[in-house]
Amino acid sequence: MSFNSNMTTAQFAAGGTRLIATLTTTDLAKLSTDFVQAMTTAQARFLSAKQLAALPMSSVAALEAEDFAALGLSQLTTSSQSTSFMAALTAEQLAALTTPQALVLNAKGISALRPEVLAALQTQQLTALREMQLRGLTAKQMHALTTDQIAALTMIQLPFLPTKRDTGSDMFRTDQIAAFSTRQIAALGTAVVAQLSATEIGAIETQDIAALSTRQIGVLNVNQVLALTEDQLGAIGSHQLAALGTRQVQALDVGRWQAFSTAAFAALSSRQVNLLSNDTFAGLGTDRLAALGAAAIGGLSTRLLALLDGDKLAALTPRQMAALSSSSLNALRSDQFLALSTAQVAGLSAAQLGGLSTRNLAALQAEKLGALPAAFIAALNSAQFAALGGVNHDISYLSTNQIGQLRTAALAGMTTAQAVALTTDQVARLSAAQVAALSTKVIAALEAEDFASLSGAAISGLSLGQLKVLRSDQVLGLTTAQASGLGSHHIAALSSALVAQLLPEQIAALKPAAMAGWRYDQVRALSSDQLRALTVWQSAALSSAQFRALDPTMVASMEAEDVGALNTGVIASLSTATVAALDTDQIAALNARQVAVLSTAALRALSDEQFAALGSQQLAGLSSRQYQSLSSSEMVALSSDQFGGLSTQIIATLSSAQVVALTTDQIVGLTASQVRALSKTALVALEQEDLAAMETADLRVLSSAQLKVLSTAQISAFSATQANVFTTAQTAGLSSAQLAALNAAKNPPLATMAMSERVQGLVQALAAYPVLSASLEPQRAQAATHLQMNLYAPDTPPPLLAPRK
Repeated sequence: MSFNSNMTTAQFAAGGTRLIATLTTTDLAKLSTDFVQAMTTAQARFLSAKQLAALPMSSVAALEAEDFAALGLSQLTTSSQSTSFMAALTAEQLAALTTPQALVLNAKGISALRPEVLAALQTQQLTALREMQLRGLTAKQMHALTTDQIAALTMIQLPFLPTKRDTGSDMFRTDQIAAFSTRQIAALGTAVVAQLSATEIGAIETQDIAALSTRQIGVLNVNQVLALTEDQLGAIGSHQLAALGTRQVQALDVGRWQAFSTAAFAALSSRQVNLLSNDTFAGLGTDRLAALGAAAIGGLSTRLLALLDGDKLAALTPRQMAALSSSSLNALRSDQFLALSTAQVAGLSAAQLGGLSTRNLAALQAEKLGALPAAFIAALNSAQFAALGGVNHDISYLSTNQIGQLRTAALAGMTTAQAVALTTDQVARLSAAQVAALSTKVIAALEAEDFASLSGAAISGLSLGQLKVLRSDQVLGLTTAQASGLGSHHIAALSSALVAQLLPEQIAALKPAAMAGWRYDQVRALSSDQLRALTVWQSAALSSAQFRALDPTMVASMEAEDVGALNTGVIASLSTATVAALDTDQIAALNARQVAVLSTAALRALSDEQFAALGSQQLAGLSSRQYQSLSSSEMVALSSDQFGGLSTQIIATLSSAQVVALTTDQIVGLTASQVRALSKTALVALEQEDLAAMETADLRVLSSAQLKVLSTAQISAFSATQANVFTTAQTAGLSSAQLAALNAAKNPPLATMAMSERVQGLVQALAAYPVLSASLEPQRAQAATHLQMNLYAPDTPPPLLAPRK
């Protein structure tokens, strides 16, 4: 079946797809709208792209919406390339499109759609449009979109919206702008944003303004920026404000700048701030200035810095002030320096302050000096320090910590007026090195109470030149703590007359090292009270030359512990007169090292009482030479304890005569080490009663060589207890005669043993009678050794006199 113009519309519809297949482009070009409207959906779906292209615009428009929606994707792909075809489409037809069909529409063809027709496109199909399709839209088409369509645009689509618009016309209606969500506004391409008119800009809601990216803000032109309302400006964030370019910044007047939030101000760069005119910058409120970032303040030009009055300068935070360069800070006027707060001054760094002129330093209020950072104080030079305190040179506000930070180079510049202004606490903080840096004029200018507050360590720093400007009352008024700071060079500089007036407690406070400064005439001038005030450490520091300045009576007045502290050089140089003047307590205080250096003349000068005061530990220091210098009576006078303190070297050098002179008590006092040191000559000279008195512990240490030199008579003097302590090793070298004597001593006859016990009992009984005690001493001795006693004497003799209680 073929098309016949005489066909009815019903016949045309009944012809089905076979009829459609026979239709030529000529037939379709002449086909009336009635036939098109009568076409079934199946017939419409069967139309080829070529046939569709042959339809006149009226026929295209006559297609039923459901028939148009039945067109295939390939058909639409080709047909949509025709702008006349696309221009003929109706709103109903476009609304009937499916998403796949919308996706195949040609970008050029879409631009031919009438605006009202595009506005009929369902939001689902609109959101499916791709980049090229969106870029093909016209400004009028965009202007015709509904708010629902605008709100439906995706984040992916928004950057591809058309940028070309008709001159004098807005692309968006204000209700469309309002329909954009915050996220959509943020997704708009910069090209779209750059084309927005003042009306469109003004329609953007404040929360949407806050969502604009820095790139979007950056593309705004001057007219767009000026179109922003105060509310919109207030919504701009710090990162957005930082994105404003030169022309944008310069276009804003002070009213608009004041509309920005203080938070936004924090992001302004110094470049942006320096673009402001004098009037604009001068008109900014203190809250806006205080909100500027440290970097912005740090880069302020001197032009703008000069516009800051006292109130505005005082409004800057310490952090902002800390950002100023040293040159910027030094560019401030004196009246601006006076306006600085304590907190601002405290925030300044040493690097900033280091570049200040003395004029500006002098302009700092005295009350603010305490806020200067320690690092700056520590870096001051003499000229800068001299400028502190202003015209009154009042540096009393410097803290003690700051005083402690001052370099000697700075203190060298201190003026006398500054010295007078010092507080006692400040002076007390000065170190030795700092005091040494002060001029003699400054030292002389210190008030009495200030000088009295100097520490001992500070006093140690006084130079001889500084010491010379001190009055005698200042020296005599030194506290013990200050006196402890005097060094040997200070002491040496004092006159002997002044030394004689020093208090004993001042003398006692001197450090031992200072004692080296005493001159001979100064020591001669010391009183006994001053001498007794010496500590043991001071006494130990005295030299022999200094000590020779003291006469024997002065030495005798010294404390015993001080004598015991004298160094060996002093002891070795003592004259016999000085030694003789020492009392027994002083002698007893000497240690072994001191005794060891006493000259033989000094030892011989000791009285019996003095010699008796020497203990065993002291005598341990005696050398063999010293001991040999002792007289026989002095040797015999040694107690058992003293004798036990003699060194083994002395014991080893004892001569036969000296050994014979030893008392039994001295023999008993020998230590095991001393017994081991006895020479063979000494052992041979020992008397039998001395051997009989030796302790068993001492006998045990005798070597076989020592034991071997004893005679049989000496060995026979040993008691059974003594004889039995010897080991086989000790007796290995004994002769047969010596062994026989030793064995006999080990096993004495029982009668002799019993006799000895009875005799000892008798001797003890006789000793109980005071009257007979002295007269019977020879008999007691005889009884103790006599062998022809009555073995049958009673156990206890009858009493001759009443026993001693």
